[in-house]
Amino acid sequence: MATKKPTDIIDDQLDTDATEAEALDGLPALIPAYRFRARHRVNFQNLQLEALKSGVFGGDGALEIDTTSPEGIERYQALLDFIATVDEWAETIAIDADAYADWAAGKDYNTFIALFVKYQRELGESSRSEN
Repeated sequence: MATKKPTDIIDDQLDTDATEAEALDGLPALIPAYRFRARHRVNFQNLQLEALKSGVFGGDGALEIDTTSPEGIERYQALLDFIATVDEWAETIAIDADAYADWAAGKDYNTFIALFVKYQRELGESSRSEN
């Protein structure tokens, strides 16, 4: 596998940022990661651990799932549970829970994955800045 050039890495990040911004368009105010209290941080860490334990992301971190096998179906069910849990968790950090519920209604699964990734990145950044 060829090593990516710095410009390719930057382009990939810009694409990721644009995709995330589109998925999270109109998201009502949530508590920012740097303002999390212990319970918020622990709940998010448990969300990540449950995803790892259930195999949602698979060994390679990919979300592609083959639903033609019992193992694939179980992994897909774990992914659906994970997405529902991300939605429930996000509602707990919403400044206005009703506004969040209105925004979240009808969103596709990619929206909640984007929300999870956003906070995963922010918590990683905020934990590095605390050290």
